[in-house]
Amino acid sequence: MQAAPRYFSSNAGILGTQRLEALVSRGETVSLAEAILLGQAPDGGLLMPDHIPKIDGTIIKKMRGWGHKRIFVEVMMPYFAGTLPRKTLERIAQEAYTFKPFIEPIGLDYIDRLDNGPTASFKDFGLQAQRRFIEALRKDESLLTIITSTSGDTGGAVAAAYHGMKGVWVVILYPAGKISDLQAKQMDTLGGNICVMAVENTNFDGCQKLALQLQRDPDLHDIKKTSANSVNIGRFLPQIAYYFHAYSKVARPNEEVYFAVPSGNFGNADAGVFARRAGLSIKLIIAVNENDVFKRFHDTGVYKPASEAVPCPSSAMEVNLPSNMRRLFQLYGGQLIGEREVKVMPDMDQLKREIAAAYSISNDDTDRAVKGFYDEWHMIGTTHSTLEPHGAVAWEAAKRFRADTGYNGKIIVFETAHPGKFPESLIKQGITDVELPDCLARLVHIPHGFYHAMPNDYGVIKSKIRELHAREVARLRI
Repeated sequence: MQAAPRYFSSNAGILGTQRLEALVSRGETVSLAEAILLGQAPDGGLLMPDHIPKIDGTIIKKMRGWGHKRIFVEVMMPYFAGTLPRKTLERIAQEAYTFKPFIEPIGLDYIDRLDNGPTASFKDFGLQAQRRFIEALRKDESLLTIITSTSGDTGGAVAAAYHGMKGVWVVILYPAGKISDLQAKQMDTLGGNICVMAVENTNFDGCQKLALQLQRDPDLHDIKKTSANSVNIGRFLPQIAYYFHAYSKVARPNEEVYFAVPSGNFGNADAGVFARRAGLSIKLIIAVNENDVFKRFHDTGVYKPASEAVPCPSSAMEVNLPSNMRRLFQLYGGQLIGEREVKVMPDMDQLKREIAAAYSISNDDTDRAVKGFYDEWHMIGTTHSTLEPHGAVAWEAAKRFRADTGYNGKIIVFETAHPGKFPESLIKQGITDVELPDCLARLVHIPHGFYHAMPNDYGVIKSKIRELHAREVARLRI
């Protein structure tokens, strides 16, 4: 049996190098339990496993007859060996996954709908599991503060996962005016242990910077903190499982399949590379919007984020400084410090073999893809199929890949949010007949709840969090 990975900071070592071996031998790594509860390395790096466990080929073949829950347990076991027993992972799967991916065959392609969870977002797959990891791993009852930033979907999924959890207080930062009305209501109507802050005059990159600064601030050392963004390995790892699930339902044994992945902060894309290293015969097509830092990097080998993010219909991918690019660099023998400093270039030849293409889809082309898909495919038998802007970006990238390469094999396209979360984009294209799932329908006619309108000022936000944290500690003691 493989030894479970240890976890190192992406700032301190590089995967697969002697320098990493030295870190491990000196004991400068942490366990998975420590990594999940830390959220981020103290030096600001992202926590990376010192190796990626392999899944035996015979197990992968057996997955063809398994559901998502069992596949999740099998994929997580090598990571959690010695941390959580199999029975605990099985219980977590039963509790977390009252929903599952839904795969639609469309022409030569497959739409993998990851929008069936409690907040109609693919983020539910990571966060429903992460909440239960933390429940199983916590050793004390002191208040744990989860600080997270969101471009829309993460916030609602974090709020739903942790709402009412004893001993946990959640702070969510989002850019005011830059998420949909329903996304905001998913956060601000819950109350209780969910604290929502709408930050003025910034974007997701700005909120992410604030959240990371709060995590590392030595003046807040007395506040026990972690993250629920995909920088937290406990939020990230469960995403690997739905790659295995989709592959098992679409591919023949050992058949090579492509995934078209809509990408913003790049946790989803990184999970695909982890799945490939674990044994899946897959390659990736990365789909970004007009925030094209990865597309330019893939084409030129020069990593140079723009000065700021560009507004796009696919607002959850409105990211110019993707945090998980640090993990992607590591996976190819490189090292990125912070959001911009390339310390060691990754192996671009290997990266391009595994990430076969990258496409940047303009705002206009995104709108056309939403409308074009609806016109051609909105009725599939009795299934009413529609794409929202994020899925449309991936769909358009898959089409361009086929046109550019002549590829006629299977492509699995991720749809990462329910179309009903983005009514403004759909109405713009004359699409008005999308049926909302219950989790969204109940929000349409109720007013917004309470949230804190905050200036884009770190000192003010830090002071407010300390004030509110003191109240939460006092309430916990009652």
